[in-house]
Amino acid sequence: MTIDQRSHNTKYKININLNENYKEIEINKVKYKYILKLSDQNFSKIDVNILLNKIISNDNFQKYFFDLDLNFYLIIWSEDFLFCAVDHVCSYQLLYEINKNEINIINNISSIKFKKNKFAEKLIYYSGYSIGNQTLCDEFKSLLPCEYILYKDENLKLDKYYNVDYKYQIEPNKFKNFEETVSKLFNNLKKRYDHCNIIIPLSAGMDSRFILSALKYFNFKKIKLFTHYFINKRDQKIAYKISKYLNYPIEFVNLKINDCKKIYRSENFNKYLNYNLTGNSINNHGDYISVQKLIKKNFIDLKTDIIMNGQSGDFITGNHIPLFLFEDNSSIDQLLEKTLNYIIFKHYNFWSEKQINRDQMVIKDYIKKKYFNNVSTKDEIISMYEKFEFENRQVKWVVGQQKVYDFFGLNCFLPLWSLLIIDFFTKRINLKQRKNQKFYRDFLINKNYSNIWRNIPVNPKEKFTYAFRLIRFISKCFFFFFGKKKWHDFEKKYLNYFMDSTLISTYYDYRVFIKTKKIPRNAAALLARDYLEKNS
Repeated sequence: MTIDQRSHNTKYKININLNENYKEIEINKVKYKYILKLSDQNFSKIDVNILLNKIISNDNFQKYFFDLDLNFYLIIWSEDFLFCAVDHVCSYQLLYEINKNEINIINNISSIKFKKNKFAEKLIYYSGYSIGNQTLCDEFKSLLPCEYILYKDENLKLDKYYNVDYKYQIEPNKFKNFEETVSKLFNNLKKRYDHCNIIIPLSAGMDSRFILSALKYFNFKKIKLFTHYFINKRDQKIAYKISKYLNYPIEFVNLKINDCKKIYRSENFNKYLNYNLTGNSINNHGDYISVQKLIKKNFIDLKTDIIMNGQSGDFITGNHIPLFLFEDNSSIDQLLEKTLNYIIFKHYNFWSEKQINRDQMVIKDYIKKKYFNNVSTKDEIISMYEKFEFENRQVKWVVGQQKVYDFFGLNCFLPLWSLLIIDFFTKRINLKQRKNQKFYRDFLINKNYSNIWRNIPVNPKEKFTYAFRLIRFISKCFFFFFGKKKWHDFEKKYLNYFMDSTLISTYYDYRVFIKTKKIPRNAAALLARDYLEKNS
């Protein structure tokens, strides 16, 4: 689609302002500059000449991008030509501004002065991220998954090379078809990364175990594991059992409150919080402490290692679809209203509102118009809910965790965000198979890659340390006569500080955490508030 009517036969000045070095290339006697940022930069075997030639000549580059299946952004430009694109999960964000005679591309709002987008500010305050292509900077929009801008022969185009749409099949799919998809994916990975040391952040869940078991099954040799833990021991225990069974080295990162305080309050972590601010999400701290510690211990080598985490298998296989959308037989209007309320309380309630307030009502109305304006069936509500969460929470916040790896200069790849996996689960199975990840769970147990799916439990019930369980039990007894809601408010305000699995809460003093007028859902609420104050 064209951006607007002025995009035809219009001469634009092209301004690229990124904190990356560009390279030059000559194609058909024309000199171009380009920046290709790849998450596996040290190991990439991509033929840049072929890629750039296909784009400049408009030779079916859309299919070429799909087949490459990389985490990247790309910009190519000359005096009268521009192409810029992001991958299918916006691994690296690009922002654009198009005015009467200029096209501006940036990846960091810290480098410019801007008029603040008040609505984007509201969104980030309540969730930590914006909606759609909105950013804090009113003039700049962000490219959405698979979007590209092409300016050629004085014509300007904004389009997608692939659509991540949720179109469910009527008939169920078969395990053998997904097995073929998995085989194709991991054979592709073998061609790219068989010579690398692959590092898996291993938890007690399905997704990291799936990646690890498939790597073992497809005979990858160089694999290392790590897991972090605090008062929650489940991940540590399960990861140890798996590593021992498969005979892979594992490093345990034991998080301690005083140590985490020191790291999170350090100058380096504050540099990370301000690293490449794109104005559509706060920076996800993710594996920051684990990666920093493991680099210092020489367990991670930036030159030879590549990290592959399990994001976001639970979402892409259907686990985030609200169950009431399968079970509730209310009218479409009632289901839509229930879904919108669910979105607000699930995704836009950093400050634990008991009822939807005025700001949240504005957000709710916007989401309805943008994503649910023309729905008429339950399947369409589910489809648009998944699209909404994908474009916003998943792309901006969850995938944003990879920024930690980029900050430290660590190569990474996201196998479960591969376009092969996305294409299978969004277009080739039916809704019943997506409910509670039924197809995905049943496939993994049935296939039993590397024999670690039936003999080692998946996500057993979490058990905190005895001392913490005792404190929690005694506290809970005081609320016996006041009800569950009062207890949960107390727990969220006074105990959650000590229950965060990454201890990011220790970035703040405990007194700051409990003195907030409203109850923060977690430390991310405070980080979002501070982010907005710093970028006001």
